[in-house]
Amino acid sequence: MKRIFKLSFMNVVLLLTLACNLVIAQPVPTPEWVNFFSSATTLDGSPIPVGSVINAYNPDGVWCGTFMVHTQGQYGFLLVYRDDATTPDVDEGANPGDTITFYINGHLAIPLGPGIPVWTANGDIIQLNLEGHSNYDPVIESMADTTAVEDA
Repeated sequence: MKRIFKLSFMNVVLLLTLACNLVIAQPVPTPEWVNFFSSATTLDGSPIPVGSVINAYNPDGVWCGTFMVHTQGQYGFLLVYRDDATTPDVDEGANPGDTITFYINGHLAIPLGPGIPVWTANGDIIQLNLEGHSNYDPVIESMADTTAVEDA
């Protein structure tokens, strides 16, 4: 009976630990990052509201930056982390020249400038106003050729 209780207790502890890790998941911090910010970001045509979350992803879809808005219409500094060269088997972030994709509250954001959404060099500061729309579907930039050709 004690053994069953210990096993069950350990399972509960393991599940709680995993649940906590999911709730507090964050991008993996690395020693290098680019700082993005804006004083004119919108969501559905209005200044981005306090509590909104902006996430940044590298071209491989790796989550490499996040920021919770605390001043209406503004964000930043949003640290977008670089991939750590000392861990070649793990992709933690962007590389120089990578285009960064931003999402506002899970919706694809349109970069408006004046800067460009590109990971440049460690410590750079880039002003990038974003425009988000909660009714936008994700954009598919390219698709594999699926045209069928019959042999004559």
